[in-house]
Amino acid sequence: MEPLNALPLKLKESIEKIIQNEQFTSYHVEVKNISSKGANFMGYLHEININGKINKEDKEINIFAKSMVDGEEVMQIYSVKNVYNREMYTYNELMKIFEELQNDFDVPDEKKFNIVKSFDETNNENIILENLAKKGYKNYYRMDEMRLDFTVFAVKELAKLHGLSFALEKIQPEYFEKNIKPLEQPFYFNTDWDNYVMNMFEFSLKYLDEDVRMKYKNKLWTIVNKYPDYMKDKSSICTFVHGDYKMNNIMVRELNGVPTKVIAIDYQIMHYGSPVNDFLYLIFNGTDQEFRKNHLTHLKEVYHETMKEFLEYFQIEINEIFPRVLFEKLLNEKMDFGLAIQFFYIPFLFAAEDDVPDVTGDLGAVSFKVDDRYGTRLKGVIEDFIQWGYL
Repeated sequence: MEPLNALPLKLKESIEKIIQNEQFTSYHVEVKNISSKGANFMGYLHEININGKINKEDKEINIFAKSMVDGEEVMQIYSVKNVYNREMYTYNELMKIFEELQNDFDVPDEKKFNIVKSFDETNNENIILENLAKKGYKNYYRMDEMRLDFTVFAVKELAKLHGLSFALEKIQPEYFEKNIKPLEQPFYFNTDWDNYVMNMFEFSLKYLDEDVRMKYKNKLWTIVNKYPDYMKDKSSICTFVHGDYKMNNIMVRELNGVPTKVIAIDYQIMHYGSPVNDFLYLIFNGTDQEFRKNHLTHLKEVYHETMKEFLEYFQIEINEIFPRVLFEKLLNEKMDFGLAIQFFYIPFLFAAEDDVPDVTGDLGAVSFKVDDRYGTRLKGVIEDFIQWGYL
């Protein structure tokens, strides 16, 4: 453990303000700078424990904080400052509105979309949250396959998040029009993006068998290049979307090894776009071929039925805004979104812990070791898309 002075200056000042606002009469602060083990590329992570007394009563506050990587603009394909602003807005304002909506419409606690407590001192350089690990939550390891029981919880939470967007649009249309609809996706689809994608595409192709690589390379490149269109598409149903909804951005609490509750975190890529992208992003970030064969149909049913039941609390009939037939149509149209991300996102999920890539340099030349599981995952996805007729 380290002292408070070990924190970045602006985060240190925020923690001091929390101490002041809580009116501690005496206190002790412990800081632990933690490694994400390759799961986070956009910030430094900290655990901060404040122990002390308030009017002679013991008080403990456990904080998880993420502070911005050095420099305002260290990434070539998006603005770090922009994504921190997005997450600050989400926690400081939007999640509080979502919580009020659920309370105003008497959504039972066990049916609510779960929201991590954030501190008002969250700012555009530091995200300051309640440390869920101290309440029994954890992350599953980024390279592991998602378990069905966990995935069902994750899909239900996603359906509620998108449902809250529909509810906000109906109940506070002016706010939604002013604040949610203008939220463009954050990536710069420029020359640096093109170089990054080409680099990662060639990197990923090496993990395919030669006959598959030669036969499908051109078709795969065409699909990969559709990704920006899917991210910017507002031609059909759109909601507030998480943008990076994957297993290691979902905290889980277990009882006897069985998931009982999940909470989504990390809203830096949030934007107004297609909710189907979030669903596909979750599935294709964390499942193998056998899982999709056995459970994808069921999970689609879980998503839509959960949203249907959730929207009823807000007197919204799902068939009037997002009927099942439209959901299925959009999934079929956008399914290869899940294929595209295999080539330039998923390799980072399998980056070896002893060779975590430097994403602040030239992404057109970035190279790193990946776990053997990446090749197996990629081959399974390719086989699926051949069988489904996309290739």
